[in-house]
Amino acid sequence: MKNGLITLEYVNTVIKRRNRNIHKGDCGRILLIAGSLGMAGAAVLCGRGALRSGAGLVQIAALEEIFPIIQVGVPEATCVSRESLNLDKPRYDAIG
Repeated sequence: MKNGLITLEYVNTVIKRRNRNIHKGDCGRILLIAGSLGMAGAAVLCGRGALRSGAGLVQIAALEEIFPIIQVGVPEATCVSRESLNLDKPRYDAIG
């Protein structure tokens, strides 16, 4: 990185092409605790952002009432009830 400017050349030295046979669990596991009644969009935006940044497995802890909204907005993510969340921190690479 030169003068704080991120160039395509710099990005190509940091981000490598993934192997075609890679499993999504090998690309990072993220737990997002997001969304509430009337604000399910927050969970959807967080989930999309995590996937777009390269996370392989995204799990969203939310209220069960907003699961349908999350599943339509981010079908690649899995949902877990916030009430029954067993926070196994070592399982995740990041928690947000």
